[in-house]
Amino acid sequence: LRRQRSSISTWGFLLRAVGVCLLVLIAFFALRGAWNMYGRFATASLERQASEQELAALEARNAQVAAAVGNLSSERGVEAEVRERYGVAKPGEGKIEIIRDEGEVESGGDIPTENIFMRAWHAIFRW
Repeated sequence: LRRQRSSISTWGFLLRAVGVCLLVLIAFFALRGAWNMYGRFATASLERQASEQELAALEARNAQVAAAVGNLSSERGVEAEVRERYGVAKPGEGKIEIIRDEGEVESGGDIPTENIFMRAWHAIFRW
């Protein structure tokens, strides 16, 4: 009876060991599949962001082209484009260059070079 019980417990141990091994293998393949899926998801997310940026750039370019086509639909727009692109002028027209002095301020007024604290310091201590 003892020998029979010993063989049953040996078989029971082997069956449990095989079951544990199978569970470990199943868990390994499940984790591996999840990891691969995560990698694919991350790659797809990055590609989607790149595609959205490219789409935004293409939409901006499309708006520029539509504006250019709108400008070229009138005689004045065609003339302006030809003048800009080829640098041509009508007979009798000349080139005008505007040169500004370096000391001239664009806003039209004098901007003080000292800040308010320096002006207060000089107002208090006049030496």
